[in-house]
Amino acid sequence: MSGVIGVDSEGSENTTAIAFRALVALQNRGEAGCGVCTASSGKLLYWLSPYSDDPEQGISGEGRESSKVFEFLYPRLEKIDATRPRSIIGHTLFEKAGNIQPTRINGEDVQMAIAMDGTVVGKDRLLDEKYLGNELLRFLRQEDGNLQGAVKKLMESFYGRAYYCVTMLLKRKDDEPVMAAFRDPTGVRPLCLGRADNAYVVASESVALDECAATFVKYVEPGELCIFSGGNYSSEKLVDRPHAHCLFEWIYFARIQSVLEGTHVYEFRKRQGIKMGTRYRDVIQASDVIGASPDSGRAFGVGVSQSSGKFSEEIASRNARRTFQITDKKLREWAAEVKFLINGPVVKGKWVIVEDDSIVRGTVGSKGMIGKIRACGARRVDMMVSCAPLTGPCMKDFYPESTTAAFGRYGEPVEETAKFVARKLGADRVYYTTVEDMLDSLGIDDVCTGCFTCQYPILQDLLPAYLPSYAKSTIERS
Repeated sequence: MSGVIGVDSEGSENTTAIAFRALVALQNRGEAGCGVCTASSGKLLYWLSPYSDDPEQGISGEGRESSKVFEFLYPRLEKIDATRPRSIIGHTLFEKAGNIQPTRINGEDVQMAIAMDGTVVGKDRLLDEKYLGNELLRFLRQEDGNLQGAVKKLMESFYGRAYYCVTMLLKRKDDEPVMAAFRDPTGVRPLCLGRADNAYVVASESVALDECAATFVKYVEPGELCIFSGGNYSSEKLVDRPHAHCLFEWIYFARIQSVLEGTHVYEFRKRQGIKMGTRYRDVIQASDVIGASPDSGRAFGVGVSQSSGKFSEEIASRNARRTFQITDKKLREWAAEVKFLINGPVVKGKWVIVEDDSIVRGTVGSKGMIGKIRACGARRVDMMVSCAPLTGPCMKDFYPESTTAAFGRYGEPVEETAKFVARKLGADRVYYTTVEDMLDSLGIDDVCTGCFTCQYPILQDLLPAYLPSYAKSTIERS
């Protein structure tokens, strides 16, 4: 998971400000690094964290500047704007993605800057945006420079082993650069298009359009290519395949303000809370305190309170960044322990139900909430979760050295999984919803539910080899 944006305008008056606002709004999709590439006076210039003193080189330096979007880009806005960019693409880096982007891809007579949100899977390892960019460059040569033909070949070649949303800048010889954006035929990750003043804006989530006062135009369709030049755009659907949008976007990844495929993220999470609040109303009423895990559990908690009739308390406040993005196990455990500040007087001596979006590795639940609430003197701690048990890896974790753990077993009754998870987390009880409830709350069924059902829309050839080894790496039952 990463965040991508692209801005193309008739002039250069607002391009930098629009790109900056849009990218800041997508920081939920990655805090490990960020960057932009501008089309300025016929050149592609790169501004990457840590900062490079030579924007023409497209290589990040080894400085100590913050990797967060606002802290890194804001001090450089005047320098970027001084280059009078007509087009800008940008990227926020999720830790596993590996490379600070946009990435520079150069051919004999072509220059490209690539920003990708997605995963390309090789036989024994994950491949990155450099591989995608070099393959696109190869197809451009085969198609005599025709971008539509090259992207169509890329989509057909990568189908079944990749998902991606890409924004890019393309410069051919002495021509002015053009901006393009495309989404893989499966449409696992989101991408939308808006209009702000004299500019078109492409972004991973609609919240980025809202932040730069852009009017929503459309969702970029799976298999669609959009080409922008001088404030105009054209689009074409190149490849048609079944759609399978990532369900976890609504559960956790996306901001609650975003609308994905016509469904408001906040309303989806609240509907999940209403279902759980209704189902477990007697349990909730019998407890002393209910409260959401900040921040991703709050919309879910609103629904639980509305349907159960029990007022939610502020049991904790957030003290650190999203720990889901930290891959190092020891660092993640430390981060989880300091992530929340518990409101001790509210939970002391009480039966507390914690409302959360999901349980992935369990680190935040066990070390960040449950353990600390117990340490504050709670007599009982339960956890209520807005999604079903995870039974398999996300497609972004399809590689041998993956350390992602899932607590569930596909086909096992939810209640049995909940008992096991409660023991592992040190909770008195865990309450899960079901896949059927999630799909009902979403209102659409053409989504990827692989991490809940082990039924994946792509990568079928890797499943026989990968899932058995993955099963061995999951947490042992005891």
